Amino acid sequence: MATNSYFKEKDKRFSDNIETYDIHIYYNLKNEGDNKKIDELLGLIRREFWREIEEEKSLFIKGKRQELQPMGPHPVAMVEIDFYSRETFGKIVPFLQLNNLGLDILIHPNTELGGLIDHTRHAMWIGHKQRLVLDVF
Repeated sequence: MATNSYFKEKDKRFSDNIETYDIHIYYNLKNEGDNKKIDELLGLIRREFWREIEEEKSLFIKGKRQELQPMGPHPVAMVEIDFYSRETFGKIVPFLQLNNLGLDILIHPNTELGGLIDHTRHAMWIGHKQRLVLDVF
């Protein structure tokens, strides 16, 4: 969960129950086309959301996870992006709906109810829903 003081301001948080959101953009590490798409999409996100990344610190790209085996509940390679404000939510979700480049995307809140519920019942998908590895929770 975020500890940045910017996000502790009550009016900028999502709600009392949602602290932050995660985005997981999945891609096939062995597919050259998917690797190009993920690089292109990250470039688009960095250009479109530079203020949120650099100035407001309300969007954080954790970078590529290139494990060949599932990591946590994630079945394939993915990039994780965390975001921390209602304003960013209202911008990045529609942006990804229109600019996902055919990649599958999971968007979920981080709540006190835990990872299993946040990754399943509370989740939103853009593209195809991936079969998550749920026994890690």
